[in-house]
Amino acid sequence: MLAIRTPTPKYNPGFLTDDQLVASFCVREAELGLVIDMLRDCTGPSNAHQLVIGPRGSGKTTLLLRVAAEARRDDDLKSAFFPVVFSEESYGVSTDGEFWLEALTRLAADPAASRPDAPDLRASVREIRTVRDDAVLGARCLGALLDFSDREGKRLVLVVENLHMMFGDMGDADAEWRLREVLQTEARIILLGSATSRFAEITDPGRALYEQFRILALEPLGEEECRTLWEAESGRTASGRSIRPLQILTGGSPRLLAIIARFGVTRSFRRLMTDLLALVDDHTEYFKGHIEALPP
Repeated sequence: MLAIRTPTPKYNPGFLTDDQLVASFCVREAELGLVIDMLRDCTGPSNAHQLVIGPRGSGKTTLLLRVAAEARRDDDLKSAFFPVVFSEESYGVSTDGEFWLEALTRLAADPAASRPDAPDLRASVREIRTVRDDAVLGARCLGALLDFSDREGKRLVLVVENLHMMFGDMGDADAEWRLREVLQTEARIILLGSATSRFAEITDPGRALYEQFRILALEPLGEEECRTLWEAESGRTASGRSIRPLQILTGGSPRLLAIIARFGVTRSFRRLMTDLLALVDDHTEYFKGHIEALPP
């Protein structure tokens, strides 16, 4: 029997420590390597920004947080990069000025960014929040971020989730162009983002962020990856005959597979499938009600 690990929070892997993230990260190793290699290549006057695309539950959040953890743990990465992790949904960002304010706020909240001989970032954030002009707000926040980068001698890796939602909420079309200018010309800023699908801001040649990102699409887990995750989550070995149906049932979604693995920890595979069918049957009316409420 395998040892069962501590479950990863379903929606909030951001609550995990770096050690817990590293210990719980068992699939998407190839994707992790690709993103890390991209970071290592950021040594010139401009950077390659990265966008991870995948449906909800595909592991985007865990992957990005794992990259941030590696940037804090690996000696070579730690000497060159400082990750600044946004919240999973940055609902307060509707302008480019607020984007840079959010980045500065997240940086100020990181204990690793505080030094006795350096400016008090928390005090800076409190003072800058009183600025009402968005252009001034953006310039001051970006200036404070770049000053920190210079003091540390590190490039800032902005880890921003759900970019499609953030840019969709921006009412100022010119905000994208101002962000593009910084991303293209400022070597001290690297953007590592995520989205649930491709969106107009990156697919339309007339939009500012067209071809600004290297795209990494998260594919459904393969059979061996499903086996690895199942065994890590349930603490039980699994045969090929049992994993293939679970791969089909979950569509290779890490989140769904983890949920089922935890649900089935104390059950035989036959009992698990019987209980799952009963669970789905119990909730069919509820799900049908939601589907029927959708517009045609």
